[in-house]
Amino acid sequence: MKAKNSITLDAAITKIKAVADKIIALSENGVVTVIVASSMEKISEFKAPGADFFKYTNGFDISNDGRYLAFAIKGEPKYQIWDIVLKKRVFEAAHLHTAEVYSLCFSRFSQKLASGGMDGKSFIFDFESKKASGTYDIRSDFISAFSFNPNNKHIAIAGYDHEIRVYKLGDTENYISITGLEEPIVRVDFVTEKELAVFYRDGQMLVLDAFTQKVTASPKKLNDGVSAFEPANGCLYICGRERNIRLLGASDYEELSEGIIKTQSIVSAATLYGDNGLILGCLDGSILLYELDSDNKELEELLMSGSFAQAYDLVEANPFLKEDDNFSILEEAWQMSLADIIHDIEDGKADAAKKMAQSYMQISDKRLILQTLFKQFEEFPRLKYAIERSNRELMKSLIQKNNYFKMTRLYEKIKNRF
Repeated sequence: MKAKNSITLDAAITKIKAVADKIIALSENGVVTVIVASSMEKISEFKAPGADFFKYTNGFDISNDGRYLAFAIKGEPKYQIWDIVLKKRVFEAAHLHTAEVYSLCFSRFSQKLASGGMDGKSFIFDFESKKASGTYDIRSDFISAFSFNPNNKHIAIAGYDHEIRVYKLGDTENYISITGLEEPIVRVDFVTEKELAVFYRDGQMLVLDAFTQKVTASPKKLNDGVSAFEPANGCLYICGRERNIRLLGASDYEELSEGIIKTQSIVSAATLYGDNGLILGCLDGSILLYELDSDNKELEELLMSGSFAQAYDLVEANPFLKEDDNFSILEEAWQMSLADIIHDIEDGKADAAKKMAQSYMQISDKRLILQTLFKQFEEFPRLKYAIERSNRELMKSLIQKNNYFKMTRLYEKIKNRF
């Protein structure tokens, strides 16, 4: 999949959020940049004093409506909330935590903000009451990540103590404890109201039923932690700290593609854009916009130009293309080419057959078929000999052994004998 548009900022991207036609990007140098998504033109930017936008923590977040930015103050036990449009601080939580804030997370409807610190404490600030509830118990290690449930009634709180606790919002005493986890947890995400995606620091992912504590899936390990995790159109776009975006099925978490998107730099952030867009931020400062159906157009172009090997490579990377009408046409073209190759060999035009086969030799499964076909036709002269001698048993044996003989014109003439 190729990027439709891009822009490069001055520092590594640590978080991005798409709201309507705007992208809000946080850079590692403490700069907040607002960009027009469709054109990738910069609208405004400002530096947030004291902000710690370090890419390996969760100490910052952007509200889903794009209005507010929350960030931890480096080296101090407090966080601030800023109005992004006004470029000014509107709130400071200076007395909740007794150690540096390590994780911040807005609720899905931007009404609440969860904060977790190196002191093991976690609180939820309510924007309407302007008050914080908590502490949600005290843990023995950093509070590393939060996720608000889509039902807006529960929150998952993860820590470096290898435990996740699921609370009902407002109830700070009772919780469901998920233990037995083997590594420090760096991210949690409610995929559904029950399923919780859990990411270890080393890149291992688990999917749990948050209320029965049972593991329901254990997808292939990522490379050194998660940097992108976005559900879209019944699938999951996911990435570790690498240059490839993988594609998983959202129902079974089976890997559908190892590299549906390949970038020039390590992916450090991602966000959905509308119904058909994915925006990636990278460590080289680049922000890239992808249209999730753009491969359909490219497949049509490759098919029209006769670039079959590239077309099949595209389909291998993007399995959704198998549902496209152009894939059916591509497969029909392959079957026609296969028949033409067989007829050329039958007519003694071996060079023409090999030339036609060349465009498919770069495709692994087609190469295997063609190698088998050429190997089988080494015995084609024996079939001709058997027909000339009316050796029915030899003919039958050769045809059973070499199934591609059934696609020859010669077989059409003799098949009634069997």
